[in-house]
Amino acid sequence: MLTRTGLGVAVGAVLLAAFGLRWNYVELLMLGVLAVALVVIGFVFARRPPALAGRRRSYAHRVRRGDAVEVLFDLEATGRHSVAPVTLIDRLGEETVEVGVPAMAAGATVQLRYEIPARRRGLHPIGPVQLRRNDPFGLVLAERVLGAEGEVLVHPKVHSLGGSSGVDRNTEIEVTLRRASLDPLAGFQSLREYVRGDDTRTIHWPTTARVGRPIVREFVDPRRPVFTIVMTTDAGSYTEDDFEEAVDVAASLAAHVLRRGIDIVLRTTDRRYLGLPQPLRDETHLLDLLARVRRTTPEDTERISRVLSFGWDDSVAIVITGASARAMNEVRDLGERIVPIRIGQDIGTPVSFSGRMFAAKDATTFAGLWTDLVR
Repeated sequence: MLTRTGLGVAVGAVLLAAFGLRWNYVELLMLGVLAVALVVIGFVFARRPPALAGRRRSYAHRVRRGDAVEVLFDLEATGRHSVAPVTLIDRLGEETVEVGVPAMAAGATVQLRYEIPARRRGLHPIGPVQLRRNDPFGLVLAERVLGAEGEVLVHPKVHSLGGSSGVDRNTEIEVTLRRASLDPLAGFQSLREYVRGDDTRTIHWPTTARVGRPIVREFVDPRRPVFTIVMTTDAGSYTEDDFEEAVDVAASLAAHVLRRGIDIVLRTTDRRYLGLPQPLRDETHLLDLLARVRRTTPEDTERISRVLSFGWDDSVAIVITGASARAMNEVRDLGERIVPIRIGQDIGTPVSFSGRMFAAKDATTFAGLWTDLVR
């Protein structure tokens, strides 16, 4: 195909030849013919495919949003003659990078190392690689596909959440207490003195009255506590940017709790990716799920109550939603065992009410709220 310069030369050649014939100017006619000859030579040169073979040696199949995919690509000159410089073009979704490849002698090899930014969360194709070659005059370029296409899963960002106590600790207590009262596998272990931070529901009042100081019961549960997070996906509750921030909040909270040894039940209201009612114990699995969720139409959106009807042990559940009134009304109808987290640019002042509700404009602000709360 013609470059802009080549298009200009081609148009100029036609005009020069036309004026030369019209007015009998041999010089103009010769200039026109020369320009046409340059374009023809350019096509012949550019259309000859470079004798190069190559393959993408390695690249990261999973990255975080905002990071870059580092690629190693091997090229080999397979012909009997040297190869003129070319441009290698690689893609990740809508992101494109161009890498200059120097002239290569026959039989030579070169390893290219470059990065492609991963700005959008989701599953994106990577490649195929294209080789772009220009003629010496810069009039014509040709592209050739080289190498296979792959896939890269771009995870949401995971922000650091501080503290080993606070809301996540309270939720662990809620889970343990609930199992102690409802689950025959969880049972009473011993009595001990009350310390600040213990749940008052564990106070053993007969012993407290007898000894004159607060005594609490300790329970043992042979299983790990479970933390339930629901990510709402209704497009009417978020802008596109707000939704990305909400997914980052879900990823940050889930990863933080999982690293503390608490299993995660991660659900979404996207009917294509509802998640599993069973706990997740691997951070990669939960990030894979959140990498694929999308804003959904009302037809593709499951109700929160329906999502929670499977796999919820009736402990506290965190529901991450947008700033719209409709979303909050549905969360409010679920009762006091739901901790809503509202994310949206329309939220002005960040809000945290004793760990029972959060409101923040983005994931960074939420991380600050959480850290301040658990200090």
